[in-house]
Amino acid sequence: MPHRKPLFEVLVQEFAGSYTTIAVIAIGAITLYFIYKKNQRTPRPPPGGAAPPGLSSQSSTGAEMRRPTPQAAVSKKSEPDSVLTRIKNQTFVGSKICIEWEALFESEGWKEKGKEVLELYANTSDVYLMCHISQDEQKTKILNLVRGIQGLRRYKVLFSTTEKGYEAFTRQINPALLITRDLRLAELLSRVLPYIALVRSAPLSKDNVACFNSVAELLS
Repeated sequence: MPHRKPLFEVLVQEFAGSYTTIAVIAIGAITLYFIYKKNQRTPRPPPGGAAPPGLSSQSSTGAEMRRPTPQAAVSKKSEPDSVLTRIKNQTFVGSKICIEWEALFESEGWKEKGKEVLELYANTSDVYLMCHISQDEQKTKILNLVRGIQGLRRYKVLFSTTEKGYEAFTRQINPALLITRDLRLAELLSRVLPYIALVRSAPLSKDNVACFNSVAELLS
């Protein structure tokens, strides 16, 4: 039986005359070798598919995903202080306050503790005194009555010849507190002002309006 030559020896003899063919085979073998090594170094993805970058491959389904998160603490909003409480606590010290002249004074003279109320708030807060007049003589009389009250500035004594003037003054000044004896004005401005002191016995069902029988009750 004739001796069979090895495959490599046969290939060398067949392609001995073509160095180009041998070079191509060698390059192909080297390329296949590097591809094989590279595939061995690439990690296999875990069962169930590869996890997204930056995330654990642990499953997020089931009980872990349904675990309730702690509920954020809900702060209970406290009830707003009443007008009377804020007056007693002197909350309006340094704040703008509009005072209607008729709440302090009547034709016969100062109402009970009316002047004391004006003196107190003018000395501790930024007071605007609103006065309704029909004659110039009334303006002079009011200025003489309030002259010498500490803290009350002349340019903050405001005069109007119409009832609408009080509403316009108050809206423009936007005070922290309005002291008035006008029920209609209190009801109208309760929608825009934070606090109103209504000096009259008629009740007004508004959270930010407090009714006082007399102006003397405004003294803390």
